[in-house]
Amino acid sequence: MIGRILGGLVAAAVGFLMVWKSDFFAETFGSISTWADTHLGGMRVVYKLIGCLVIFVAFLVITDLHAVFFRAVFGSLFGVPADATGN
Repeated sequence: MIGRILGGLVAAAVGFLMVWKSDFFAETFGSISTWADTHLGGMRVVYKLIGCLVIFVAFLVITDLHAVFFRAVFGSLFGVPADATGN
């Protein structure tokens, strides 16, 4: 439980840094794809979106809701019912 919370906090901090310092990530890692660069408004916006996604998943992990969320969203793709407990 403590490991899940600490890992989630570290991931949330990394996501926050990706949103806060998107210029650094854009200059350091460059362009991820030309499609994202042209259609999403530039690489800084892409790194901000990725950072927000990382923060969202990190908070799901901290609150232990990640399995329920991903099962509800992606379970039908793999034939797993949304209310399956996984036991």
